[in-house]
Amino acid sequence: MLLSFTPSAGRVFQEVLSVHCETGSLHVTLMGKGVSPLVSLSPNVAENGVMDMGSVLAGEYLEKTFKMQNTSSLSIKYSIKLESLSLLRHAHAQELPKFLAGKSNTLVGVQNNNGHNVFDLVPAEGCLEPGGSVEITATFSPDHASDLYSDGVKIELFGKEESQSFQIKGTGKSKIMFIEGGDPLKPDLESLAVKLTPHIEEEDLKLILPPVLVTLRSTALEDSFVPATRDIFVGCVRTMAVSQKKELKPGYRDKLIRNGEFTFENIQSITQKGFNIDPQKGMVEAGVLKPVTITWTPPQGFIQNEVCETSVVVTLKGDVAEQFRILLRAMVVSK
Repeated sequence: MLLSFTPSAGRVFQEVLSVHCETGSLHVTLMGKGVSPLVSLSPNVAENGVMDMGSVLAGEYLEKTFKMQNTSSLSIKYSIKLESLSLLRHAHAQELPKFLAGKSNTLVGVQNNNGHNVFDLVPAEGCLEPGGSVEITATFSPDHASDLYSDGVKIELFGKEESQSFQIKGTGKSKIMFIEGGDPLKPDLESLAVKLTPHIEEEDLKLILPPVLVTLRSTALEDSFVPATRDIFVGCVRTMAVSQKKELKPGYRDKLIRNGEFTFENIQSITQKGFNIDPQKGMVEAGVLKPVTITWTPPQGFIQNEVCETSVVVTLKGDVAEQFRILLRAMVVSK
């Protein structure tokens, strides 16, 4: 007599087996314990369900590692799958985009134009002994500049049971210095259509600065206002920058590769309207996001039902010098 035990859950099972024959009956109590296959990730790579790879120059790559450990008492066969390689990706792509539908069933964002995976996790499959662990290397390699790279990651056990799932994302930059934060100015979706760039004279092009919108809301009390505060972030990409080093001046290039600088110009023009920026200038090390705090306190005599609008220019100096226009919009709201 051959007996098999296939548990459906991680708990203790018990059943009575009765064997009958002409001379009598035999009752045998069968007991078995189902063990749930479990793996843990350390450190906690997916905070709030998202693994952020950070920023990297387009055409370069960035790697991060994490450990996956078998915390159960049985050997586990695992496989790591990307949603962008799923057979259901085309079906999910037929849904309305998130900015129209309000939600999305896919975690796949912008992908490389060259057909190569923008994200990769290796080893993608293997076997873990009880208590064993393996180091997983995640690679982010964008081929063009975009802030919308993302993919879904699923860790399956024994080819069918999903143990862990999270979103992996990153941003590809064209220059080592950049600004993050502020209000969204466009949908979180990148069009594949060819962009037609109108002919603009070089002198006029210098006057068109990339905008960053920051909206602040101050709360009105009985006889005062609560200052409104928001943060934007100035970042610097850690890069190999082989091609960029050739274009930089001798003796100064190494400093630029390691860090960058930022300066807010003509702060006095916005101070009169109640705005303050701290810090107004500084240095950013490679691979770091430095917060810049913008505060607005309604000035004396401000009319509460009006909107205060102004702007300030920030200059970023890294591999090249670039300017952004910070559009400041502030208003008073009731408590």
